[in-house]
Amino acid sequence: MRESGPVQLSAKGGAGQAPAVQTAEAPAPRYGLWSAVAAGTLVLAGALLYGLSVWRKANKGFVGQLVIEVRDEDTGERTSPQYRKLNAFKGKVTLHQPLQLAPEFAETKDVFFRPGPNDRLVLYNETPCVVEKGGRVFDAAKGKEPQANDRVRILLSTVHRSVTVEYIK
Repeated sequence: MRESGPVQLSAKGGAGQAPAVQTAEAPAPRYGLWSAVAAGTLVLAGALLYGLSVWRKANKGFVGQLVIEVRDEDTGERTSPQYRKLNAFKGKVTLHQPLQLAPEFAETKDVFFRPGPNDRLVLYNETPCVVEKGGRVFDAAKGKEPQANDRVRILLSTVHRSVTVEYIK
């Protein structure tokens, strides 16, 4: 490896002159470039981790099953219990899905379940339906966790029917 540039020798005049020496300075270190690369890598890694956590939360599975009974409030007639396993669903289950999407229960589209911590179920109600547990009305707008074997009754406002949901682990 050569430390200096090539020197050209010429026999034409100016024999007493010394060849011009070219000095090259070493390039200054690029701290700004490396810090920008490191910052960009950290931002990309943070965005990737955030996206991964959102994806895992959306695809979290359920544990247990729901027992669903529909009762006509006018006649008192009950349907036979329907057992729906929750492990087939991921992320979010509306009450409308286990009720086999019957048009008379269209009001239950905004009553939904999400998986909670420790394999629990969280009930959310974003409808004018009344949600009762043990005969008492409770507000499930921000989410409530029914315990195992709790019976939750949802009174529909448009039709005179109620849906009883029991969560079994």
